[in-house]
Amino acid sequence: MTKVAIMGATGYAALELIKILLRNPDVEIVALTSRSEESPHISEIHPCLTGRLDLCCEALTPAEIAARSDFVFCALPHVASMEVIPDLLAEGCRVV
Repeated sequence: MTKVAIMGATGYAALELIKILLRNPDVEIVALTSRSEESPHISEIHPCLTGRLDLCCEALTPAEIAARSDFVFCALPHVASMEVIPDLLAEGCRVV
């Protein structure tokens, strides 16, 4: 099973990605990140995920993301992505 993290999970692109990944039996979504300090449950942000994904959005470091996941999808704005992706790659993450 491939463990996946999604950065920027509160946006629309991430919602569509989550829906696609939930249909893949070989993928487990293990982490969702958000810049929010409140750590909202993903179903509070995207009500259509109620009962489908039981995770809270977290503010995780690249090292924490790497420790939990095999693969990282980055759904952040471009500038934010440019800041974090080099650190994820340095941690050995595969990033899209």
